[in-house]
Amino acid sequence: MSKDDLFWKDNFERDTIPWSNYYSGSNIDANNSLTNSSERSHHGKYCLKSTIDKDNSGATGDAKATVPIPNGITYVHMRAYVQLDHLPANGGKMRPLSIAYQITGDGALVYFTLINDGGTLKSGIYYRSFGSFTQLNGTACELNKWYCIELVVHYGTANDGWVKLYKDGKLDVSVSGVDHYRTFSYCVAGNSYSTPNAGADTSAYIDCLRIGTSYIGCEPPFWGKRHGARMGPSGQHGRLYLK
Repeated sequence: MSKDDLFWKDNFERDTIPWSNYYSGSNIDANNSLTNSSERSHHGKYCLKSTIDKDNSGATGDAKATVPIPNGITYVHMRAYVQLDHLPANGGKMRPLSIAYQITGDGALVYFTLINDGGTLKSGIYYRSFGSFTQLNGTACELNKWYCIELVVHYGTANDGWVKLYKDGKLDVSVSGVDHYRTFSYCVAGNSYSTPNAGADTSAYIDCLRIGTSYIGCEPPFWGKRHGARMGPSGQHGRLYLK
């Protein structure tokens, strides 16, 4: 994409809590947390960590911050690297990325989900059409592994909207004929209405967040040693490890 198509990118490397000055608001339920973490990152030293307490779920499963979408935009591409550290409760899902019409209540139009489908972690989307939500599952995922996720929404109100989910540069889930009910106003980073693991606090790690109006794609891989860096393990394309 051209730089003119990109209207927002994270600044996690600025200081210990850089995102606080760049997001328009946040919603963090009791016992949950939203932090700038150096525990793991895809690029650089820091990433966003959204943790849901093991005793919080559903309507209390929030640890998120919001980015406003400029007026008049009908295509939104939200790209981030995401990983999860625990499997949600059986049938439950974590929702680390979303596009919404409002930030209060369940104001999302579509969520990127990581769902426990009978013991298998799968990527997917949970989208609103004609005021009702539908879950569509994609392919299997692994815990503690970075995935390049790009959530794409074309706004529509007369069966002409659609949603696509790309994982590691490949189309994972797609749905058309969507009536989005309302226009989108925000991109949301961090878990919303999420169901954690029954026995452990569950964290989603989010890095390299970019938002624009055309396809963004994955970061290029780093090959060999270069500028004090080496290539990450297999399957972690783009992961920058410092010596």
